This record gives sequence, structure tokens and C-alpha cells, in this order.
Amino acid sequence: MLAGATLFGRRGSGVAVNLPLASLAGKVAGGLTYTRASGQWHQDDAGVWQYVAANVPAFNSKGILLEPPSTNKCTCYGVIPADSYAAAVTSGAVLVLGRKYEIVTRATTDFTTKGAANNAVGTQFVLTAACTLGAGDSVKEVQFGVGTKSYHNGTSFVQNHTNMTLSGDTAAVLTTVDDTAALAAAGLSNLAASGKWYKIDNSAGAAAAYVTIAGSAGNLNPHSRSLFYLVDGAGCSVFMVADAASGMALNVIGAVTRAIKDGYVSTSSGAFQISVVAGRTLRILLPQLEELPFTTSPMPTAGATATRAATVPSFNTAGLRTNNLSEKFTWTPAAASQGTRWLWGSYLDANNYVGVLHDGTSLIFRKRIAGVNYDATKALTYVAGTAYNIGFRLSANGGSDIFINSVKGTANSNAASIVYGTTIKLGQDGNGGSLQAGGIKDFRIYSRVLVDGSF
Repeated sequence: MLAGATLFGRRGSGVAVNLPLASLAGKVAGGLTYTRASGQWHQDDAGVWQYVAANVPAFNSKGILLEPPSTNKCTCYGVIPADSYAAAVTSGAVLVLGRKYEIVTRATTDFTTKGAANNAVGTQFVLTAACTLGAGDSVKEVQFGVGTKSYHNGTSFVQNHTNMTLSGDTAAVLTTVDDTAALAAAGLSNLAASGKWYKIDNSAGAAAAYVTIAGSAGNLNPHSRSLFYLVDGAGCSVFMVADAASGMALNVIGAVTRAIKDGYVSTSSGAFQISVVAGRTLRILLPQLEELPFTTSPMPTAGATATRAATVPSFNTAGLRTNNLSEKFTWTPAAASQGTRWLWGSYLDANNYVGVLHDGTSLIFRKRIAGVNYDATKALTYVAGTAYNIGFRLSANGGSDIFINSVKGTANSNAASIVYGTTIKLGQDGNGGSLQAGGIKDFRIYSRVLVDGSF
């Protein structure tokens, strides 16, 4: 629980609903119900990525963090697990080029000719030459199923990473490397608990090298792409296969960065591809391809797609006034371009609902009654990560007004009462649609009409 926080609840002194801070600690508190059928990654105020389990709220100083459901369509290992071992193999076994092995017993084979530093039991090595184990020899594969090294052997590429394909310049090498300090400094120590990520080394190349991530978009709807990276020079990029115009430059040099390209409509329904120009070395983690107009929190994959469920905080509308009321809350959008998305909504049916939405250019307090929209509006272009203090009021005498950062928008003179559904749901339209991404806090509904200065 955040220090000094007040739990969501119903209050006296004219405050019907009060949510000063998102300090729910995973429980229903003061009438607020919080559900999310999966876990979620989020950044704390120190910039460290943290994980919360299903139905446990993710929150920081921005409030409760809301996200729509999404699927990462990439099918590689987005994060590299800690070393694991396959069962040991013995005499007669044919080892796989590019895989990493550990010597269990040794009697016949000279492993120093196969990539090992020595023949001692416990030595780990990446196999660089053909090897069939001799009598009395035994090894076990390290990090089984993920892969250690992909490279060109002079004839063809040796592909050795699950659902990742290296191509292009034959001098390029794709490996997994330890880099615990850099990942921890970037707030990724929990996401990348093994301290490892992928390294695409094209420093000796004369032309571009490519790594293609399996898992295609599958359609031409807007998709967003992201990945964490560290690069030693300019010229590298991420794009969709067969769509050169879709490129996203990786142009932050020498610092771990999350590259994001939101809502791109590709001419290709293909896969996510990374380009490393000649002379460059690029390290990457957590490639993500999702069918949304904006990027959401990481969904680590492990050889298959990964999905995160929607965040649904809600509370009952019983006892709330339907007129002569006011509301205030703070909203911090996670992305600038989200299309038409709702900050909260209460839905009775298609002809009767109420809420606050953003349509891409304006913030709108909307009450829909008998199939007619009555909107109070205020122009607003989102800036990602910027907190907006939002309020509205509804009066039986004066109609509805909306405020952003104390500035009043265009009123609507209709003074009819709100029609609620049974609940108010935060971050959506109240009927499970138009889900928003961002943080919401200090949510209050007042059983009175506030004056302008109160906003």
C-alpha cells in the first residue's frame, strides 16, 4: 500500500466516491472490484519493471495502470531463461552445431577440436565442428530448446535459436550473452532474470545482416512493434518482412532503450525483422508485435505467443446521484495516439450510457439518453506520460460542463439526468469495449455541483 493512501470508498461531506490513490493491494476495497485474468508487467516510479499476478492491481504514482487485452505475436524466447539442461547423451550421439554443451564424462573425443577450451568435466562450450560422441563420452545440452549460436559455416547458415532466423552477411553471428549489469541498470533485472539477451554481431560484415522473428501479423490491421535494444552505432532498424517502408530506426546509441512504433498499417502481413548494418553490434530483448494502435507493457514469449488480459476496475452505481453531481480524476495516457477510447463508462444498453472518452482530438463527457448523445467537449491532444486533471459537472439547471486542468470546455445545455448501468468501469466504455491504456487516480464523484474554481 502506498504511504498515506486512502482506499477507494464512499465518503461523506458530499463525496459519493473517492479513489485518491490506487492502493488496493490486490483486494476488493471500499466497493471497487479489480479483475485481470492474467499477470501484468509494469514500471514502478524508479523505472524498474515489476510483475503482478492475475487480479492484483499494477500501480505507481500515476494511479491504477489500465491496459486493454493484447497478444504478442512473436514466438521466439522474448527473454532468455536461466541455464537449464537436457538429459545427458552418450556414445554414438550426434551433437548439433551451434548448440551449447557441458562435458559430463570424457574418454575418447577431443572436445578442444569442437569448440571447448579444454576436456575437463564441467566445461561448457558451443559446438563449432561436427561431433559424434565416442566410447565413454557424455555431454548434456545447456539451455536446451533456446539456442546459443547461429552463424554461417562456409556453406550455409547454422540456425540455432528457437523461432529466430539469421540471414544476410555471412560474417554475422547471433548469440546469447550475459549482460546482467547493463540490464539491471535499465530496470530489466526482473524481466530478464537470467541476465542474458541476444547479441547480433555484424562487426566483421560487409553488408547488412538480418534476424527474422517467427510469428506474423496475419492481417493488415494496425500493429505496434517494440523491443529493448543496445546498439553501438547508427543504421540498424526493425521492420516488417517485405515492407521496407515500415522501418523503425534504432537510433539511440550506447544506452538500453525500448524502441516503439505505434499503430503502423503495413502492406505486409508478415513477420518482424531486425536489420543490423555492416560494422554494427546490436543487443536485443523482448521483441513484441501486437494488434493495437499503441504499444502496451511487455508480454514475454517462450517459444509461442503470449497474451495479457484486460484490466477491469469497476464499482457499483447504486446510490449515486443521476443529476446535480460533479466528478474529478487524474488521467495519464500511456500513448499519444489511441483512437477513440473511454476513460470510464457505465452502460445500460446501446441507447443509454454515460462516461468520459477521448476521440483522438477532444475529451468528451457524454450522456446518451434514448439514443441521443449530449456531449460536453474540450479539445485535447494527448501527450504520452502527461497527467491531466479532468472534471465534469451535471446540473439540473445548467446542463453539463467539462474541465481539463481547470480550463472549461464547451458546455452542453441539456439538463436531463444520467442513465447508469449497474456499474462504472474504469478504462473502458462500460460494455467491455474501447479500452484505454494509462494511469487513473484521485477519482471522486461528488453529490453536489462544484463551482468553476473547484476544478
